[in-house]
Amino acid sequence: MLKFAVVDLFRKANISVVETERASYSDSDEDSVLIPIKEGDRGDRDVTKEEAEHVNNIFGMVILNNVEGHVSQKLDNQGVYAIDCANPDIAYCLMDKIMKSSLIIGNKVKDKDTGANSGIGQTIACEIARRGGTVHMVCRNHQRGEHVQTTIMNETGNQDIHLHLVDLSQPRNVFRFAQDFRDQSGNLDVLIHNAGSMVPNRQTDPDGIEKNFAVNVLAPHILTRQLIPLLHKAKPGRVIFVASGGMLVQKLDVTDIQCQRMKAGDVTLIYDNHKRQQVKL
Repeated sequence: MLKFAVVDLFRKANISVVETERASYSDSDEDSVLIPIKEGDRGDRDVTKEEAEHVNNIFGMVILNNVEGHVSQKLDNQGVYAIDCANPDIAYCLMDKIMKSSLIIGNKVKDKDTGANSGIGQTIACEIARRGGTVHMVCRNHQRGEHVQTTIMNETGNQDIHLHLVDLSQPRNVFRFAQDFRDQSGNLDVLIHNAGSMVPNRQTDPDGIEKNFAVNVLAPHILTRQLIPLLHKAKPGRVIFVASGGMLVQKLDVTDIQCQRMKAGDVTLIYDNHKRQQVKL
């Protein structure tokens, strides 16, 4: 995410940065320095002093410093300008550039407790709010969602926290919410898919859509497709899927996306395959 913020920053400064390289200060084992790499031949890929000063002026603070002679790796050119990611003020400043308005998707389904009103989703919502961002939480449980909304407001002092009640296992409701949000909201910088479903037995909606597939795969697809116009206006917007390491043990299987062959004990494998499908999306 930090890399994307750096690329976006330089784009606003009319400097085409396509990649970043990690390096470490001589007295640290951690990769704490981020070096922007421009387009072009190897000889002119480093940011110049003039460009660094221009970027610093945009931020209103010293983001880029000359780290030549202070990093443990051997660098090709003299006068290398890089970002000290270990500096929390700089890291927060970078994240603020891309997380002004965020929609965090989350539902609690059966015994799998995940979403905007708990765990990772709640932490993300709170941190974005702490940085002054507008947060839209999508939850299914009104009582819990409202409690977390109030908690985030009290902890951060940010009152721009909005709660939307949507059951992501109902595709028609998801589509209706996405259309309403797109028509009523002026902007969206980041769409974060954090919902998860692990219903242990096969359940379908009136249209015959299996519940786990609806929450884990179909809902993110509908929301992303419908909210693309808002994300394009953010120049550029971001779509984030909170994935799972379980996908690493599953090959993509599109022969049974409706879980018709689901048996007792299969729910973890199904969830892992859905996470693989999310990554493919």
